[in-house]
Amino acid sequence: RIEGEHVHTLFMTIFPALWVMKENGFALEVREYFEEFVCEPYEKYYGEGRSTFFLPMYDPIMMLLDLSGKADVDQMMVEEYLEWALDVDNLGFGTLLNAKTGELGRTADSIAGEICYLLAQHVEDEDDRNILLQNAIDVIQEDIEFTKKHKLILAQLYSEKLLTSLEHFDDEDQASLSSDEFVF
Repeated sequence: RIEGEHVHTLFMTIFPALWVMKENGFALEVREYFEEFVCEPYEKYYGEGRSTFFLPMYDPIMMLLDLSGKADVDQMMVEEYLEWALDVDNLGFGTLLNAKTGELGRTADSIAGEICYLLAQHVEDEDDRNILLQNAIDVIQEDIEFTKKHKLILAQLYSEKLLTSLEHFDDEDQASLSSDEFVF
């Protein structure tokens, strides 16, 4: 059993399982696990003002799981997440974090790109939607190059699948693409 003070190890253990469960329709359930086994132990053992290597990923992971698991997304949540996603400084996590998460199956940047993609399905303002889609495409294209360069094959496949969905966003059947259908 991994004790709660080993938040870094807990993150690395649960991170690959997040995506398997999410892609099989269990986004909200796995969100609860992530909160219980990673976020809450972090707060208990470290708390505000302290850090751990994967801490910048916690909120984006929670956002993505919220957006993936809820058919009827709360408009207040969309507004909050939209503010985050429209700031391009939030969408890039850097080489080291992307390399480490990419080794576990997904890069941090791909999570940011997917947040933009899912938010674009929930915003009414066309300008915001277009910005989100362009942000997502830019982030994912860079991510594909990164994953190719670093031979992060599974992460690359995930990003390529997301890019395909982004490129077909305006197609009638793709515009309503749910997270349950976003599988390999």
